[in-house]
Amino acid sequence: VVGVDTGLSHVAAALDRPVIGLYGPTDPALTGVRGRRVQNLVANLDCAPCRRPTCTRTDRDRYAVEPPCFSRLPPELVWRTARLALNGI
Repeated sequence: VVGVDTGLSHVAAALDRPVIGLYGPTDPALTGVRGRRVQNLVANLDCAPCRRPTCTRTDRDRYAVEPPCFSRLPPELVWRTARLALNGI
């Protein structure tokens, strides 16, 4: 399961499914998915995780459809992590 910080990711981890949690402004240390088969990914930004509902990095980021902490989490990294998790089944 690839998901964000929602109940679905937590339920999947509780059922011992492979989970990749994607975290932008939320802090996986506080609300992250926990489990034996869990990988939590966070963007490599100095401000992440900021735990703010609106990005405050720049005015441009403030009005972005996707906050930079999500848009800078490379899909290739998510895919690579998912493949490794599935190979471990």
